[in-house]
Amino acid sequence: MTIQTRSRRVAAAALIVFAALCAWPAAAEIHHVVLCGSGGEAEFEEKFRDWGVRLRNALINRLGASAEMVSLLMESPGPDSGATPITLESIGTLFKDLASRVGPEDDLAVYLIGHGSFMKDESKFQIPGEDLSAKSLEAMLAELSAARVIVVNGTSSSAGFINVLSGP
Repeated sequence: MTIQTRSRRVAAAALIVFAALCAWPAAAEIHHVVLCGSGGEAEFEEKFRDWGVRLRNALINRLGASAEMVSLLMESPGPDSGATPITLESIGTLFKDLASRVGPEDDLAVYLIGHGSFMKDESKFQIPGEDLSAKSLEAMLAELSAARVIVVNGTSSSAGFINVLSGP
């Protein structure tokens, strides 16, 4: 799959998430978490950073989300990106903060942009340092009291996240 095809699929998935959220009863709040992983090469790092910033801007400027409700973590964020550097620790800190802000009437949408892997029955999202496993993300999400959680995984090798993160 080419980078452009993946970018289009992530954008299409984000629109589907919004259509679904708009069709359901209104949530008190919709929180968005955009995670842009390691590029591995300058070309991919730049693309992932660009896609994350564009998604954040679309959520805020086109779909009306408040900037406080959209969190963006990425590798090497620029000064005007509105982003935080992504590490397993910064993701954990963000989800701990969300646990205190996300209520039982709120929704959460998580977007993963980048490279993924599947080895030895474990799916991972590649980030600087220790990668984020599907099981780690599941544990972080379990601490939240959101009414609905939607994960849009735009990474390679993303299928392994489905069994771990799927709800009843």
